[in-house]
Amino acid sequence: MDPATITLIAAGQVVLLAVINGLISARATRQAAALKSAEKKEDWRRQDEVAERVAKAEEQAARAAALLLKAQKETIARTDEVARLAAEANQRIASQLAAIDAQGNKIHILVNSDMTAARTAERDSLKLLVLALRNSHALARKLGLPAEGNEDDEILRVEERVAELDQILADRLAAQHRVDTEEAGRKGTQ
Repeated sequence: MDPATITLIAAGQVVLLAVINGLISARATRQAAALKSAEKKEDWRRQDEVAERVAKAEEQAARAAALLLKAQKETIARTDEVARLAAEANQRIASQLAAIDAQGNKIHILVNSDMTAARTAERDSLKLLVLALRNSHALARKLGLPAEGNEDDEILRVEERVAELDQILADRLAAQHRVDTEEAGRKGTQ
């Protein structure tokens, strides 16, 4: 073979190799592009799947938050109602206690008043009795009547009871002044 033919064959081979290489390279580029495109599509699919899961999770979280908020509002409403009912009950109880306290104070005042009146009457009667016994004793001596031995002892015993009643009445009066002062203070702060 002549050198020109060999050169021509070699050139043909080079061109053929270049064409084949170009075809292979083009095919490889297409395959790489197709692979890259498939990878992108797979990546987008995964991203869409993740986004869908996130959206579902957000929906569930939103529903749970709404349910929780509703439950909290219901609980607050029930708590407010219980507090309102408790306040009403406390008000009724306080009113009843105030009425009972007022009745107790009236009864206490009446009993104290009656007891003070009874003890005052007893003391005044005993004072009159002492006067009567002394006058009777003095008259009996003047008339020369025999004295019974225990008259002076009885007069002394009655005088001691009068002194005891004077002290009881003084204590009751002081106690009543304290009660009146406390009551006036309570009425002043209401």
